[in-house]
Amino acid sequence: MATDRAKEDLVEEIGRLKKRIKILENAGPREPLYGQSEGAGDTRFRQAMESAPFPLMVYAEDGEVLLLSKAWTDMSGYAMQDIPTIDALLKKAMGTKNGFAISYVDKVHASKNKVEDGDYTLITKSGEKRIWYFNSAPLEKLPDGRRAIVNMATDITERKLAEKALQETVWLLHMIIYRTGDGVTISDMNGHFEVYNSRMQEITGYSIDEANNSGDFSILVYPDNKECKAALDRLGDLIKGKAFEEIETVIRAKDGSKKTLLVMSSMIRYKNREMFLSIYRDITEHMKADQAIAIFQKFAFNSGQGFGMADMKGNITYANSALCGIFDEKNVEDVIGKNIRKFYPREWINRLETDILPSVVDGKQWTGESLIISSKGRKVPVIENIFLIKDEHDNTQFFANVITDITEQKDSEKRIRESEERLSAIFRNIHEGILIADAETKRFWDFNEMMCRMLGYDPEELRRLSVVDIHPSEAVPNMLKQFEKLSQKGAELTKDAPIKRKDGSIFYADITAASIIFNGRRYTAGFFRDTTERKRSEEAIKDALAMTSKANAEMQGLYKALEIKNAELQRLDNIKNDFISTVSHEIRTPLSITKEGIDLIMEGVAGPLNSKQADILATARININRLARIISDLLDVSKMESGKLNIKKNEVDLLSLAHHVITLFEPTAKAKGLMIEKEFFSAPILVMADGDMLVQVFTNLLDNAIKFTEKGYVGIKIQTKDGSVECTVYDSGIGISKQNLPKVFNKFEQFRRTIGAGGKGTGLGLFIVKGIIEAHGGNIWAESTYGKGSSFTFVLPKI
Repeated sequence: MATDRAKEDLVEEIGRLKKRIKILENAGPREPLYGQSEGAGDTRFRQAMESAPFPLMVYAEDGEVLLLSKAWTDMSGYAMQDIPTIDALLKKAMGTKNGFAISYVDKVHASKNKVEDGDYTLITKSGEKRIWYFNSAPLEKLPDGRRAIVNMATDITERKLAEKALQETVWLLHMIIYRTGDGVTISDMNGHFEVYNSRMQEITGYSIDEANNSGDFSILVYPDNKECKAALDRLGDLIKGKAFEEIETVIRAKDGSKKTLLVMSSMIRYKNREMFLSIYRDITEHMKADQAIAIFQKFAFNSGQGFGMADMKGNITYANSALCGIFDEKNVEDVIGKNIRKFYPREWINRLETDILPSVVDGKQWTGESLIISSKGRKVPVIENIFLIKDEHDNTQFFANVITDITEQKDSEKRIRESEERLSAIFRNIHEGILIADAETKRFWDFNEMMCRMLGYDPEELRRLSVVDIHPSEAVPNMLKQFEKLSQKGAELTKDAPIKRKDGSIFYADITAASIIFNGRRYTAGFFRDTTERKRSEEAIKDALAMTSKANAEMQGLYKALEIKNAELQRLDNIKNDFISTVSHEIRTPLSITKEGIDLIMEGVAGPLNSKQADILATARININRLARIISDLLDVSKMESGKLNIKKNEVDLLSLAHHVITLFEPTAKAKGLMIEKEFFSAPILVMADGDMLVQVFTNLLDNAIKFTEKGYVGIKIQTKDGSVECTVYDSGIGISKQNLPKVFNKFEQFRRTIGAGGKGTGLGLFIVKGIIEAHGGNIWAESTYGKGSSFTFVLPKI
């Protein structure tokens, strides 16, 4: 595999490096140096030996050293008198006690050629350790018959040191390549890998064979063409002699994941070729960790909540910008180092030190409201969350504190309380009796003082009663039927309902009722207006009409009385309209403030909410929005009936208005799977009208169409006819029965509403639509086939 191949390459390289080291090997003399006549020949021999440029030593078979060359003496420091025998050489220069063995002489003479003895450590006369390489060759017998040997030496100390260094380098290279945690490759100029370690395979997912068979490994691992080109350009720069540099790059692994690598490449000489050595370090997780730390630091510093840390003595070690703002400090540097006690009231510091911080040290997290005193003396109500930060050894390092400024929340709560007080004042002091009963149990839940006065009960007594207790027994079945109807349909008016007081007396009242939901429970609210006087007037009128046989003078008197009564009735009706308008205006303002406060709290402006708080506020907002719509409808009806509907006519493009309303309802229709059809041209169709009111007309009609259509389509059709514009809103919904069709534009009609959940309203939408169209000099009508759909068409004059 790749690892074995790399090992073989390393061994081969070591062999080549060894061959590069020059070793002086001198062959022994092939011709006998003795055997010539003694005298001149012997002298020449000795002179030649002594002046040899390399270390030579001649010794006899009994171990006597016969001759040393000058080079020997120069290299070792020993002269003939220092080592007269081989035993002396072994003892002094080689530090061995083993004596000279004649068997070695036998071996050399038996070989009749040079014998390589090998490497030996020699201690020079100066005490330096050197490594010598010895080989020996036989000489002819000496004149005294002894055999002799010439021994040649080579100082290979430097070579051995070089070999050792090479071995250490090879070992280090091996460790780097096969033991390092980084990917390592060696590749030729064509991108073929000679070395490709296991870590590189882990990083990329590709084996060396897959890499080499890929055709172009750079294209394989670089998903981005720019990254690929940049990698190849860097290798090109190395070929041109540019110094290597460490760079970050992104590769695509075999499994498709992207990894960030730190790459360092250089040119090396490998197998007698110039090749690329590259080291790859996977820093993907480090990058993710660094990015996560940077994001957290940015989040912590820019968080809308104050975040800070203090040491165990209370000295601040970290503060984000929000905390600086709470402390009224411009810069973080102005906060770091200060003691946290500086920002608390004196009475709070005692609790902090004796109760809160010891509890936190014991491992408990503390959350609660407190008060911060800023550097400018400003009192800031806050919610604090104090906890400990420990190191990896579970040693306590810091106190951490998340501080939320709840000034706005406190202000909102104050405004809500004030709104509740205003609403309560209106509720308690309104001149009509108000009675709220549970829709299921029919027991009274709340009421105002006027209602208590009307019925003659004190609050505790009235709270124990139900609907059946305030009507005469003969009227109870009908009133229960009316109550159920009110609970199902919403706003409704019941005229001249008989009401029984505590003392048993009966009076009559008009009851305007509406269904409301509070905390998920349904209630019916009734507004009681005492009509006893009106009832008596009506009865008096009946009596007067029955006395038609009386004198004309008496009849005239009766007519006059009737006119007075009618004027009184008209006055009462105007009072009713004024009352509705006044009450609606009075309720709308606190409702708007309450809604704004709830919206701010739910949007988190005043701090985080738990799920229960969010659910309660969501329910309150839904019912406030519904109550606001009811009030708006009542106001519109009051204006129409009093002739105070303010119409501001301008040139209006009906097609533009239709497009706008369709855009508003497209998400709702899509959610129900309905298609909105548009049957009109793109050219403008102009009418003189109040644009906002026509938007209200289209909105009411299209909202009803979607509400009562479960599948199919809804649509708007606009066409011109004889100087007028005809607009139709149609649907494929449940339709309207023939008996109910004439009542669709009546007030408080909701006959298409089914029992239980569904669309809720006041039953005033179509009444208001009809009033707007007629106020514009137009006309509106409805057509429907029950079960197949409905259409509402209105006509306006065209400009």
